[in-house]
Amino acid sequence: MRKAILLLLFPLVTNLAIAQQKEAAEKLVREGVACHDKGDYNGALAKYDKALELDGNNLSALTEKALTLVTLERYEAAIECCKKAITEHPGETD
Repeated sequence: MRKAILLLLFPLVTNLAIAQQKEAAEKLVREGVACHDKGDYNGALAKYDKALELDGNNLSALTEKALTLVTLERYEAAIECCKKAITEHPGETD
């Protein structure tokens, strides 16, 4: 009986943890955008990288990071972010 309850609860707990990570990642993206808007591009990149640590395929983090990299004229790195975004999110828009 105990195993059955644990098997039922595991997916719920897992989904809750994933949702919390996605929420934390989105908060970091918003903080990164604020840094970018203030001209703190390296601070913005740090926030986007932290967001991507929590949610490795976060479309918002990838697109904002690419935008910041373009601002810094780091075009090759921006292209890599864009490629990952396109590969992981075909047909999606931010």
